[in-house]
Amino acid sequence: TIGDEPLQYHHKLKEVTVAVSEDRVKGVKKLIDNHDVIILDDAFQHRRINAGLNILLFEFAKLREPQFMLPAGDLRDVFSSRKRADVMMVSKTPFSISTIEKQKDMAKLHEDNRQTIVHSFLKYGQLIPIYGGETRTIESISKVDVFLLTGIANPKPLIDKLTEYGANLHLYQYPDHHTFSLSEIKKLTADFIALATGKKLIVTTEKDCQRLRTVEFKNLLVNLPAYFIPIEIDLHAADKGIFDEIILQYVKSHPRNR
Repeated sequence: TIGDEPLQYHHKLKEVTVAVSEDRVKGVKKLIDNHDVIILDDAFQHRRINAGLNILLFEFAKLREPQFMLPAGDLRDVFSSRKRADVMMVSKTPFSISTIEKQKDMAKLHEDNRQTIVHSFLKYGQLIPIYGGETRTIESISKVDVFLLTGIANPKPLIDKLTEYGANLHLYQYPDHHTFSLSEIKKLTADFIALATGKKLIVTTEKDCQRLRTVEFKNLLVNLPAYFIPIEIDLHAADKGIFDEIILQYVKSHPRNR
């Protein structure tokens, strides 16, 4: 079966082949003869594949906490393995990040001078109806009761953003990759209908939206104002050109990296 993240990639990137394989080596072997570039997600810890370019992500807030492997922490490999990375990206940084904060990250991450460290941030788009209809701006949620449904690892940046725009949040938070049950969505819709106000919305993430497209969930939500909020990843101006150049130079110099 295909997970919610690959399904999201499939819906957004129509021109890209999205493949899923429990065995990364077998999966790559099936793709390598008719694809020029293969991008592996969450594969840094898989030693059986020697990637030509390794990009390792660290979340900004969690980088400031003690670093432990699963299950004690979030790391899938020991922290010292970062020395194998060509590029390290600090993700989900504040939109305005100081030079001092960047220097702290570099001091913590740098193993040697050949490694590049860049910083990225989240950009939130307009609210898009799950089952069709008109989009609405994120600014329009000011003083609106927003029933926020999430099943992602860290919903805090989204919660902070919606709060920043003045939403009155009602949180329905579940663990990452959670499979929503019919009873959970029924409770959400019942709570939504019971709230006596005309200014209210149901909002979820683009990833969680993939799990709400089944007929049973659609029957519950289709007549309610239910939206998802897409996100984009962007790099800070000082880092964007550096990162793009690394990718372009790698692809140019490895047209068929076998």
